[in-house]
Amino acid sequence: MTVRRRKSFGASAVGTGAAGGAPLYSITRKFGGKFLKNVPQIFTADKAHFIVLTSLELRVYLLATRQCIRSIPIASTDTVTDMQYFAERDQVLLVRSSGKCDVIDWREKQVDTNYMQFGYPVSRIAHRPHNKDSFLVVTNHPPGSEAGDLALVSHNIQNGQAQLLSQHKGAKLFAVSSSGRYYAFSIAHKKGHAVVVGETDGSTVVREKIHKRLRPTLSLAVSDEGTVAVGSASGVIDVYYRALQDGEPAIRALKWHIDSVLSLSFSLDGDYLVSGGKEKVLVFWQLDTDNTQFLPRLDGEIQSIVVDPSSELYALTLGDNQVLVLSSLDLLSRLQVSGIKAVYTKLPNDPEKEKRKRKNKTAFSNAVGDYTAAFFVHPRTGNAYFPTQSGSQLQIYDTVKDEQLSVISIASTIQTGKVRTETLIDDPRITNVCFSKDGQWMATVDEATPPPIDKLFSKNDKEIYLKFWYYSPKSSKWELATRVAAPHGQNKSIIDICNAEVDSTINTPAFLTAAQDGGVRLWKPSNVQEIGSTTRTVSWSVRKILSPGGMTSGAVSVAWADDGSFFVLAFESSLYLCDGAKFTIIRPLPNLLGSRVRSVKIVSRFVVALSKTRLVVYDLIDGHQVWSVRVNSPSGGKRLLAVDPINQRICLACNYFAKEFHVESKVFVFECESPLPVHVESYSDAMSAVNWIPGTANFCLLDAGGRLLTFGGSSSTGPSFSDATDDITTLYHIKQQQAMVAEESDDGQAVSSVLNINSFDKVFDGSTEYSLDNLELLFDKVLSVVNPRNN
Repeated sequence: MTVRRRKSFGASAVGTGAAGGAPLYSITRKFGGKFLKNVPQIFTADKAHFIVLTSLELRVYLLATRQCIRSIPIASTDTVTDMQYFAERDQVLLVRSSGKCDVIDWREKQVDTNYMQFGYPVSRIAHRPHNKDSFLVVTNHPPGSEAGDLALVSHNIQNGQAQLLSQHKGAKLFAVSSSGRYYAFSIAHKKGHAVVVGETDGSTVVREKIHKRLRPTLSLAVSDEGTVAVGSASGVIDVYYRALQDGEPAIRALKWHIDSVLSLSFSLDGDYLVSGGKEKVLVFWQLDTDNTQFLPRLDGEIQSIVVDPSSELYALTLGDNQVLVLSSLDLLSRLQVSGIKAVYTKLPNDPEKEKRKRKNKTAFSNAVGDYTAAFFVHPRTGNAYFPTQSGSQLQIYDTVKDEQLSVISIASTIQTGKVRTETLIDDPRITNVCFSKDGQWMATVDEATPPPIDKLFSKNDKEIYLKFWYYSPKSSKWELATRVAAPHGQNKSIIDICNAEVDSTINTPAFLTAAQDGGVRLWKPSNVQEIGSTTRTVSWSVRKILSPGGMTSGAVSVAWADDGSFFVLAFESSLYLCDGAKFTIIRPLPNLLGSRVRSVKIVSRFVVALSKTRLVVYDLIDGHQVWSVRVNSPSGGKRLLAVDPINQRICLACNYFAKEFHVESKVFVFECESPLPVHVESYSDAMSAVNWIPGTANFCLLDAGGRLLTFGGSSSTGPSFSDATDDITTLYHIKQQQAMVAEESDDGQAVSSVLNINSFDKVFDGSTEYSLDNLELLFDKVLSVVNPRNN
């Protein structure tokens, strides 16, 4: 087996292919990414550039053109805790949790990873403009002290000496003024809450006072005059004046926010205080005149606010992975950039938390969680479609330009932010998206549930809509053609949807939907000849129906054959071969899955099925199972499986715990004829979704860091029996087991063989649907399986 190591940034990958040659697949491109929440953005000294850090790279935007002009790959961005602008050198400092500091020449795109080593964990740094050799460092483990609460340290970059300035038990939040002169801590412990305000000259603490509080603190800001603003969970902002003078400070309460105040920032002259929270409204408080200004209906809750050195621009980090730059003069947008807005079922925990959580538990508890996210690929443009955090919108991400193209609303929602009990009101949620083969039509399913506020008889009712959209070349937008309410009946959710076009029929779009009761319906437009003219004249309707069963389940999947002759329905742990013309069940397939189904696909003559515990390939022509491997698939496992019908390959991503409970993944590529993977790609982060890029031999992967990866492949085939023992063991997700293997021997020697759950499938071959063979014939068939020599 050959192993090729690629130099990459972000999460790393290692590819393993067939023996004696280069890997068939490799990660050829990384793009996308998420903006890091706790890392501030930077306005450069020339006021012309804006710098932001994503989970993949450092991006430099030119404000005049609103374009990204430089992108600098950064390794291991998950360890970055702070980013500061070194104005004297016009460079960017990246600080990591390990205490390592990188310096970046953003104009020349050069990264020096050996610039400085603090020698202790670092959470924040502040550079003092009048002292070039000193940094204020916030750490939870200062030199010479025990790890725990936050502490303020003065660090000299010339001699590397660190001096502890202030440390308080229970310190959680920290803020420092832009000049680095004043600082503040928020303290929370069993006895109550407090705010520590101090003044430092860089080497010593000049003054420091502690002020007790009643309200918990969520956000903190300090002005260059020593004024402190404290945001609370109740929405009240307390402003402390003369906090360092003798006596009690003057406290002023600012009330407008209804819910938690998530972000605070002072203008550099201290005249304005800017706040934001869950209401999606930016509030400007003019402290001298008591006037307020509001900028409502932003795209997400405001998580952080950064003010440029001239107080002319504000950078807002919004909760939907978006950064917005506003002008303080007219409150108009100067720049708006968005990362990948995928919504994850969950994200991997910190390895230490996972280790404590699973301590003294069984080996089965070491299974990783469901880190998947909904992700779809347009068949013609290759653009990525993501349901957003609001649940009712689709983000269209241009995979060529590496930027957000647009956001479309699939269902109507309230644009204002939700506070308190309003958060119990869920927006409609997009559950399924499917495209026609030419990419002109899109089918979406959205579902809404009533809030549990009013105890009505209709509290369990669901609003389910199946919508058909047409892409208009004139407006370059998706236009709604047909909306179907309760497409499978009242309160019956659509679990799966697939394209149901027939290759021999040109320009005849069709979609197949499967509901939770096992019912299947075929949808087609009523007047195909007018598709190219007016969208509203095309009405979609049901053409064929497969009656539902008497049970309901969330484990339902459906797949359509390209020639339209049949389709396969998977319900719970059963597979059914159905007639595509008559919409009747031809016959149930043998018991292949052994557990609840996740997804089913059709590749030429093969049925590829993924269940909770298996990946199975079944040959429909020969009527037997080709192979199966054991997997541990999460509830969203269907997002981790994709097939390439052109080259007849299967791509499966598996997440697992590596050393010290760090989540990593492996991507396996199989041929339909062999359970031995033709390629295995090791990746240092969790995988969240896999999609095939139509018309190519490539797959598009989404990892837990919001990065999109082009998994490039070759159309040539060449499976080999390589030494992939370690990789296959990871895929099977089981420990080493002893296997009995049949070997050639003389007639007098005993031959051992392995029996599994599929060994007796042939016992029932040839029996009619409602009858069995006689006992004597069944006994002979069982004996032929147990002891083939007697056959």
